[in-house]
Amino acid sequence: MVRSSRKAWLTIIVTVILTGLMGYQIPSIIIDNDIKNYLPHTLPDYKTMEDADKVYGSEILMDVALQTTGKTILTASNVKEIRSLSKDIKNLAHVDDVQSLTNIDFLTAVDGGMEARSLVPDDFTGTAEEVEQLKKDIVDWQSMYDKVIISKDRKGSQVVITIDKDITPHEMDVLYDQVAEIVQKYNTGDLKVTMAGDPVLSQMARRYMNTDLAHLIPLVTLVVLICLLLSFKKLEGMLLPVITVLISTIWTVGLMAVTGVHFTVVSSCLPVVLIAVGSAYGIHVLNHYYEMIAKEHGTVSKERQSEIVRESMKKIKGPVILAGITTIAGFISTITSPIIPLKTFALFSAIGVTIALLLSLYFIPALLIVKPLGAENRRIKRRLEAAKTLQDAKEGKTTNNRRNLVAAKLATRSDSWHKSFVGSFYGYLAGNRSRLIFFFVVIMGLSFWGLSRLNVESAIINYFPASSSIRQDAKMIDENFAGSNTFNFSIEGTKAGDLTNPEILQDMDDLSTYLTGKYPQIGKIISFSDFIKRMNQVMHVETEASAETTEETTNTGAAPDSFFSSDTSSSDTGSAPDSFFSSDTSSSDTGSAPDSFFGSDASSSDTGSAPDSFFSDSADTTGTSEGTTASTEVKPYGSSQMLSQTVTVDQMMALLAKSYARAGGGKNLTVDEFYEALEKELNYNGAAYDEIPTDITKYPVENEEGLKNLISQYLLLYSGSLDQFSNDPLQPSMARMQVQLTTHETRVVADIIADANAYVAAHFPAGYTFKAYGIAELENALTNMITSSQVSSLILAIAIVFLILTLYFHSPIAGLIGAIPLMLSILINFGIMGLAHINLDMVTSLIGSIAIGIGVDYTIHFMSDYHNEWLVYHDPEKATLNTLAVSGKAIVVNAVSVGLGFLVLALSQFVVLRYIGILVAIVMLTSSLTAMTILPAMLNAFQPKFLNRPVAGKAEK
Repeated sequence: MVRSSRKAWLTIIVTVILTGLMGYQIPSIIIDNDIKNYLPHTLPDYKTMEDADKVYGSEILMDVALQTTGKTILTASNVKEIRSLSKDIKNLAHVDDVQSLTNIDFLTAVDGGMEARSLVPDDFTGTAEEVEQLKKDIVDWQSMYDKVIISKDRKGSQVVITIDKDITPHEMDVLYDQVAEIVQKYNTGDLKVTMAGDPVLSQMARRYMNTDLAHLIPLVTLVVLICLLLSFKKLEGMLLPVITVLISTIWTVGLMAVTGVHFTVVSSCLPVVLIAVGSAYGIHVLNHYYEMIAKEHGTVSKERQSEIVRESMKKIKGPVILAGITTIAGFISTITSPIIPLKTFALFSAIGVTIALLLSLYFIPALLIVKPLGAENRRIKRRLEAAKTLQDAKEGKTTNNRRNLVAAKLATRSDSWHKSFVGSFYGYLAGNRSRLIFFFVVIMGLSFWGLSRLNVESAIINYFPASSSIRQDAKMIDENFAGSNTFNFSIEGTKAGDLTNPEILQDMDDLSTYLTGKYPQIGKIISFSDFIKRMNQVMHVETEASAETTEETTNTGAAPDSFFSSDTSSSDTGSAPDSFFSSDTSSSDTGSAPDSFFGSDASSSDTGSAPDSFFSDSADTTGTSEGTTASTEVKPYGSSQMLSQTVTVDQMMALLAKSYARAGGGKNLTVDEFYEALEKELNYNGAAYDEIPTDITKYPVENEEGLKNLISQYLLLYSGSLDQFSNDPLQPSMARMQVQLTTHETRVVADIIADANAYVAAHFPAGYTFKAYGIAELENALTNMITSSQVSSLILAIAIVFLILTLYFHSPIAGLIGAIPLMLSILINFGIMGLAHINLDMVTSLIGSIAIGIGVDYTIHFMSDYHNEWLVYHDPEKATLNTLAVSGKAIVVNAVSVGLGFLVLALSQFVVLRYIGILVAIVMLTSSLTAMTILPAMLNAFQPKFLNRPVAGKAEK
C-alpha cells in the first residue's frame, strides 16, 4: 500500500504515463469477425476446410443480388448492367472469381459434341432475338441456373464473388468498401442492389462495433458516475472508482493492440465489463475509508489522513484482494474454451480486472493521500455540528440552527433507511425458514424448466436485429434464391479417376435427391455429378440433321461418323471410320427407316430394320451373323424425328398418358414435373439422358468399365472448368457437393450432416471418404464447442471459487457454502434464457463466468464481515443484521451500479449484446439477493465451526 506522499505522487505519475502510452496504441487494434478465425487452427473441421480450399478454391463468398421493379431482370439493359458490374468487381484486388448471369458456363450440344460457353455470349448486343435465346438457354439448363444466378420469379439475379482465402482483415475492409462503392453505382433506376454473405456480416459487425464503442462507453461511464454520486454524495466518491476502471480499460485494450490480438464482437463488451465490474474494488475501498473518516472528531491533518488511509486499506485489502482473485478466476475459467474470441475475452478480462484491482489498492489510496483536506474537514465539521444540534434537540435544549437540525435528521433517516431496508428484506425472505424453502423450490423448479428449453446456437447473423439491413438482405436472398448460407460435402477416392466411377456418381446424385426431398431448408445442391449428367444429356441431343443421317445410314447399312460409332473395323466396301468409342457392333445388310413415329412394332427384322415405334418396349439388337456378338445403343427416337411424322390424336394422348405415368401422376403433380417427364419421353434436347450413365444396355459399351471410360471421354471433351468441383479435369479422385441453405440454424446443418453421413454409410461403395466442410459447418462446430466449453468453464470457475474460499477460511464447508449462492444464480440465469428464448451462443456463454466473477464479490464481502461480527457477538441475528448494515450497503450499491452499467448494453446495435446487458443486470439482482438471503440463512442454520476460528491477516473488532 502507498504509505507516503512522495510514493503517492510517484504512483500517480507512473500511472498517467502508462495510460498515455497504452492509449496511443489503441487506434492500431485489429478488428476481425471472420468466423474462420474464431476456431483453433488445429481443429479437424478447420483443417478439413483448409485442405478443401486448396483443392476447390476459397470458400469466402460474397453475394450481390439485383432485383428489378419491372416484369423481369432478363432485359437487354439489365443484362448489360450485370455484365458491367461483374467486370468492375472482377478487376478488384483479392477477388478470385466472379460468377454471374453474364459469365457462367452454358454447356450445350454442338456438331455431335459439346461446347462450354458463357451463358451470355461475348458478342451479346441485346437484340430481342438474343434476349429470347437467353431465356431459352436458362430454361434448357434450369436445374443449374434456377435460384443460383436467376431468382424464382425471374425478377432477380445474383452475382457471387469468391474472395482470396488468404486475405487479411485490413484488406477485407478495403475490398468491402470498394465493392460497396461499385454496388452503389448500380443501385439506381429500377434496379435495387443488395449485398450479403459472411464477408458482409463481418464488415457490418465492424461498423456496429465502432458505433457501440463510441456511444456505449461514455454512456456506461455516466451511469456508473450517477450511481456513485447518489451513493457516496461526494465528488471524489463518484470520480475515483470510475477513473481507475477507465484507466484499466485503456491499458487492457492497448495491450490487445500491442500484442496483435484481434478485437471481435465478443471483445466489444469488454470495456463495459471492465467499467462496470472493476468499479467494485474502488467502491469497497472508498466505503471503508469513509466509514473510518466518519469516526473522526476533529480536524484531519496530512499525517492523520495517511494513517486513516493505511488503516482502512489494512482492513479492506484482504476481502478486496480475495474478491479480485475470485473475480479473475471466474473470468479466466473461460480460457478452457477452444473458441479463440472466448479465450481472448477470458485472458484480457482477467488482465483488466487485475489492473483495476491494483489501481484500487495503490492508485486510489495515492489520490486520497495527496488530496487537499479542506473539503473533508468542512464535512467533518458540519457532521459534528449536526450531531450536536440533534443531541441538543433530544435533550430539550433550544437551538436557533434549524438548518443543522434538519440536516441531522436527514442523515439519521438515511442511515436508518439502509439498515432497515436490507434488514427488513432479509427478514422477509430468509428470516422465516418455511418461506425461504418455498421460494427456493419455486425458483429451482422454474429454472430447471427453463434450462430444459435452452437452445444452443452460434449463427453470427443472429447477432444482428431482425429489422437490420443485413438480416433483411439475407432474408431476401433466402426467399428468392438458393440461400445465403453454404457448406459442402467432399467425396474422395483412393486413386486417380475414382470419381469417374458411375456408381459413386449415381450415389452422389441420389444423396442430393434424398436430402433436398427431406429438408425444405436446402435451397439447392450443386454437385460434380450434375455436370456429368449435363454432359451425358448434351451428347444425346438429336437434331434433324442427326435424324436424317441415322435414317440414311440405316437404309444403306453404313454407320455414320459418330461419337458413338459401333464398328471399329472397315470392310472392303467401306464402312464407318474408327469411332470415338468402339464396341464392335456390326450393322445389318440393309435397313429401313421406321414406318411411323408412333408405330406399334419395335422389333427388328432379318434385314436389320430400325424399330418402328417411339413407344417400343423391346430393345432387340440388330441382326447378327453366326458366331458374332453385337450390341447397339438402345434409345428412344428424339423430338427431331417427330418433325417428319404424322401424329394422330390417339397417339398424342398415348404420349401424354405415358408422360403422366412417368411423372408419378396424382393430383399433386406439378406442371414442371409433367413437362420434365414429357421431355424425357420425347428425348427433347437429350432429356432422356439427363442421368448418370449406369445402364450398359442403354449405352454402346460392354461393361461397367466402359461406362467409366465414357465419363472420362466426356471430361476430355468438356471445354469449361470444373476446378471448383473436382481436383483434376480428366481423372478426378476428389469431387464436391455444394449445399446452399435458406436458414442459418446450426441445428438444421447438424441434422443434414448427420443424415448425409448415415446415408453414405448405408449406400456409398467402400473406399470413398466423405467429409463436410464450409462456413455453415464451422458454425455448427462452434455450437458444439459452446456447449462443451460452457460446462467445463463453469465447473472450473466453481471449483476455483470453492478452493479459494476453502483456503481463506481454512474450511471446505466455507467453500461449499460460498459456492451454493453462485450456482443458484447461474441456474436462474440459464432458466431465464430458456424461458425467454434467448440462445446460448458465443457471447451469451460469457454470462456464466461474469456471474461468478461479479457475484463472488458479494459472497466474499458478506462472509468476511459476517465472520468478523460472529467473532464479536457469537449471535446469528446480530451478526446478520450488523453485516447487512455494513456490507449490505456496499453490495446494493455495487449491484445497482454494475447492473445499470450493463443495462446500457441494451442500447447496443447487436441483439446479442442487448441480451448480455439485460441478463447481467438480472444476474446482479439474483447474486446480490442470494448473498444477502441464502448465504446468511445457511450460516445461521448450520453455524459452521470455521466461524469460531480467527483467520490470519483479518482484522477483528
